[in-house]
Amino acid sequence: MGIRDTAQSVKPRWRRVLGFGLAVLFLAAAVWSVANSVEAMGRLRAGLGGAPAWVLVLLLVLPISNWLLTGALFHALTRPRVAVSPGHMTAIVGAAWLLNFFPLSPGFFGRLAYQKAALNLPVRTSVRIVLESLAAGWMVFLFALMATHEVTHGWGRFIWAGAWMVALLTALFPMSRRQPAGLPSAYALAFVLKSVDFALWALRYLVLLILLGHEGEPTHAVALALVAQTAVLVPFIGNGLGVREWLVGLVAAAVPTWFIFASPTPHPSPIASGVALDLVGRAAEVVVAIPIGLACAAYLANRTRTAGSGHAARSDAAGGS
Repeated sequence: MGIRDTAQSVKPRWRRVLGFGLAVLFLAAAVWSVANSVEAMGRLRAGLGGAPAWVLVLLLVLPISNWLLTGALFHALTRPRVAVSPGHMTAIVGAAWLLNFFPLSPGFFGRLAYQKAALNLPVRTSVRIVLESLAAGWMVFLFALMATHEVTHGWGRFIWAGAWMVALLTALFPMSRRQPAGLPSAYALAFVLKSVDFALWALRYLVLLILLGHEGEPTHAVALALVAQTAVLVPFIGNGLGVREWLVGLVAAAVPTWFIFASPTPHPSPIASGVALDLVGRAAEVVVAIPIGLACAAYLANRTRTAGSGHAARSDAAGGS
């Protein structure tokens, strides 16, 4: 490896180190802001202390459902390119989910490397699949705009959002002409899966809003779900750690006054209360991500060992014949 190659490999690593450092600072600042807010702490004590058991269970079950749907979505987009079982892809997503909480976002880059080594899937194709999943997510948000606005705002916004969806689909399908024949149907399935996934994300925030005493309107939950999923896209910060909490806090505080679905009598909330809302959601997410990620990583490691042993045995047999 030459000096130039070494410099190119070190530069992204320093960016990821910086990204993780910022994520830790943002997360620490989020916790500090909540701890020093009388209203936020009051909402936390009242909400968590008096919450029915089924609400707390729901906060744990919903992230698991999002993981399963994400695994199904990536399986749908990967299957036309390479043979992979649904369970295998779900395990890859589960392990990456946990690893992205660690420094340098090893989940994303590890998933690309694993798919290249175990599935013989080029890194470029893996990145393309990620971009396709993001495009599906934004189409789903536009669909949510249509569904929630059509009644209250008439057909003008309905048609506008529909035009954007058509534009996105038009941009995607020409790119698939030289791709496997099953890709258009995979896009359709990905859209359906992402729609359900987004609905569950919105449900997570609706439960959190109600739990912590905020105005629990579905349209506000949709806005927070969009912000949360957008925060995950921030480069070099795995799972949007720290960033998601602050963005959700800012939007939760502002959404009653400026969001286009706002009620006639808005009641703004302090940012710390919104941050507290997402910290509770993050805590529930981490609680389930740890056992799921460890189990998925163990499964993948065992699968890799078994595949390696089988390859070695075949090589020995071929050499002895």
